[in-house]
Amino acid sequence: MSSPSRSPGGLREYRLEPLGESYVLATFTDSDADDRWRHAHSICRSLESMRYDAVLSVYPAYDSVLIEYDAARIDSEGMCRIVEGLTATYSHADEEWLSATVTYRLPVCFGFDLEAIAAELDMSPSELIELEASAPIRIRCRGVGGGLMMLNHSTVPPVSRLASPVIRETHGGEFNLAGVQCSIGLSSGRATTGWRSIGRTPVDVASEFRRPTASFHLGDSVRLDPITADAWAEHEGRPVATVGVAS
Repeated sequence: MSSPSRSPGGLREYRLEPLGESYVLATFTDSDADDRWRHAHSICRSLESMRYDAVLSVYPAYDSVLIEYDAARIDSEGMCRIVEGLTATYSHADEEWLSATVTYRLPVCFGFDLEAIAAELDMSPSELIELEASAPIRIRCRGVGGGLMMLNHSTVPPVSRLASPVIRETHGGEFNLAGVQCSIGLSSGRATTGWRSIGRTPVDVASEFRRPTASFHLGDSVRLDPITADAWAEHEGRPVATVGVAS
């Protein structure tokens, strides 16, 4: 593993780690989680916009970017130099994409494991719902299974995963919790999971994500709007509503 590096001017810290013959992992080590996420995704977007022939794919996460490159065109040292160059010239202009992010109001019917999780956290179901709906939650990255991944509110204690993963029917639009993370599922079907669900939205999140003017980009936020089961049909099939510009 390479030693931590600091970009000129002390803008942020990062670590570059070659993985195998065709990957480099860039991990950002700033003290603030939002800074780590912002820097990782901004570097990812810079790599994508420059369209290097040697860069095959980039996979941004909470505080890192996994870069897949063509080993026939460039080696790990060359790939690291490219990332170091982007890091050295990093400025606020690299974060302009954040100004276009928005917040969506997402109706959610709470249930499923809500009561069990609330009891685990020593609060009532209504108190847990109030905390989850208290403020927008930013979409941080895409999960391996295609879900929209987020860090839960700091006011919500970590939620334990299932002791043993289970095979169950999952439904698109489920709002799931595990540890300090939360997610909105995009797919339906039988799946093995250790995550626990506390609600579901009638909005077809997967279709919203796929349409030409797609909603739910990375960096956008969702604000959960609790609804009753009786109100499900009222919201089903309707487009997601925009609240405003994400902060």
